[in-house]
Amino acid sequence: MWIHWDSRKVRVKRQVLDPSNGLFTLEMEYDNLRGQHHKPSVQCFVNSTTGHVLVWSDAPAPFVSVVYSPNLDIEAQLPAPEIDGSTGAGFGEFTCSQHFPATVPTLENPNPPRTSKDRNFALAGRVQGHWTVERLAESQQKLKQMGAGKSREAHWLSGGPIQVFLRSQKEQPFRLDLALFTPRDRADNVVFAKSEATRLAQVPANQLQQESENHWREFWSSSAVDLDDKELEKIWYHNQYFLACCLRKGELAPGLFGNWTSGKIGTAWHGDYHMNYNTQQVFWGVFSSNHVDQNLPYVELVEDLLPMAENYAREKFGLPGAFFPHSAYPVPSQLFPTRLPPGATKPAKRPGPCRAAGGSISTHWTRTSSSGSIRFFAPPPISWWPS
Repeated sequence: MWIHWDSRKVRVKRQVLDPSNGLFTLEMEYDNLRGQHHKPSVQCFVNSTTGHVLVWSDAPAPFVSVVYSPNLDIEAQLPAPEIDGSTGAGFGEFTCSQHFPATVPTLENPNPPRTSKDRNFALAGRVQGHWTVERLAESQQKLKQMGAGKSREAHWLSGGPIQVFLRSQKEQPFRLDLALFTPRDRADNVVFAKSEATRLAQVPANQLQQESENHWREFWSSSAVDLDDKELEKIWYHNQYFLACCLRKGELAPGLFGNWTSGKIGTAWHGDYHMNYNTQQVFWGVFSSNHVDQNLPYVELVEDLLPMAENYAREKFGLPGAFFPHSAYPVPSQLFPTRLPPGATKPAKRPGPCRAAGGSISTHWTRTSSSGSIRFFAPPPISWWPS
């Protein structure tokens, strides 16, 4: 997602992210090169109650275009995303959806049939004001040709990037509402993303910001530290903010790099779950900081991997209990992601998942049993691993 301005006329004066409420502020100085000057300010936050992204200005903003470019990776062998864009009276909008098949394509079956285990994501954005959409049909045609095996770079060389490009028709106040959903959020997420972006665009920005402020106020009321070492204290608060950005009840547990991945950035080891200790260590501090619900994504992860771990212990070693893999992914599977040659017995370095799951569940019980909100989960009694 890109918001463009003319660098000859705009200078970034200051940009600040406030961890106390998740609000990003961008202060600019604008000179139209004809003697007119003003200092617009742009604010952005992820709404903690709705999950959508809101960007808006306090005055006419010098933005010349808004561009959405879908992430394309020919090596992933995924179906190409579908994009669209349009304008109406006082707004422009764009959408993107992409299907993620659970069945891996092969040379014999390059387009496997859809199943109930498939997933997708849907994104919709609405920008207020007067806009035009440019070269959309060209980008849509290129996406249809992605199956021919051309890389994204090849498409760029043959006429520009694949994108939805909205050009501003005049200097105007700016507001962008962006909504993104998966089937974990709503079964009809493709339709819902567009309707939710449209609905939220009608709600005053200050009202949405206040709702988000209330969420953060409640979050920060759960714990605090006062240290002599103020740099260490700052680190503690910043890391509480980072954890709040990637841990939430009902959401997937973060991989090795949390939510912060893009293209080749943050995708080493496929950004997977390393079950030796890397996955667990994210959650070590959630109890001492009194954010018990932040542990639930890890509980759900262990529950999701449990059938595979039990199956492996039973079929590979003829033992009860569970043998967790060294690496895992947030997808349904009965097979270890890392296949082992005959005689190999080291898919896991230590009993980290079982030990950490038992510790976290025990701590969860201690912290929540009095309120009656305990999450019942009984791991198998035996955790076995090779010497």
